[in-house]
Amino acid sequence: MITIALTKKLFELSALVEEQDNEEEDEFYKWHANVFRMAKKNNVIFMNNQTRYNFILFGMKKEHFKNINQLFVQSLIENLRADEIRDSKITEYVSKADAIKFTKTYSRSVLGSMTDMVSVLSTARNSKLHIIFQ
Repeated sequence: MITIALTKKLFELSALVEEQDNEEEDEFYKWHANVFRMAKKNNVIFMNNQTRYNFILFGMKKEHFKNINQLFVQSLIENLRADEIRDSKITEYVSKADAIKFTKTYSRSVLGSMTDMVSVLSTARNSKLHIIFQ
């Protein structure tokens, strides 16, 4: 099972039900997620608790939030492939995603790292690299 800890704002947008995180699972299979606005659009950042591996879903619309668990898995696979991770390792990891549990956030360290990533993205967007994000 994969656990994704959502911020309060993301719970409100997604209408998902918060579950209790009472299992002692490996942090490698736990993620945090937060929503942020950029370029007048909602975007969601996912970050792994143990590795701080992260990816962002840009331009999220209301209907996307209803399928956030499928979007997470699909996007994770796409990003791992783009980072040239072997398909056998991707399949092994994603096999744990047969069930996804959504909990509230609990790690200020991960939340801080996500904030830093969004700041880096915002700085790059506002600098000469803004052409990439248009």
